[in-house]
Amino acid sequence: MKLPVLRLNREQLLPWGLGLLIALLVIGNVKLVIKRYQIQKESDKLYAEQQKLRDSNSDLSKLLEYVRTPAFVEEEARLRFNLAKPGEKIFIVPEGNENAEGTNSETGGSSSNNGTWFSNWWQHFFGNK
Repeated sequence: MKLPVLRLNREQLLPWGLGLLIALLVIGNVKLVIKRYQIQKESDKLYAEQQKLRDSNSDLSKLLEYVRTPAFVEEEARLRFNLAKPGEKIFIVPEGNENAEGTNSETGGSSSNNGTWFSNWWQHFFGNK
């Protein structure tokens, strides 16, 4: 059995050839558009990351500037090492629910911690309420 041979004359070959050429061009362009979309998407992601890193870098630069100032050194000395300038007095406020001085829980004396923190503070510095 013989296979039929497709015979096209010149007039029939031109439309088929142009159709095949257009199909190849369309397929190539579709691939390029898809590739461009993927590259643009990754570019946008990298740009957003770059902006985030620039903001972070700016914040760190501002922090570094502050850390290099004498005000920061003084603040850290006061907070970490309880240092004070000459002539200043340091008050240490105990934390927690400890009984204050002069309170006698056995005799039923009133505790200075029964009130609010403000009333305790007021009583400590200015005497009776």
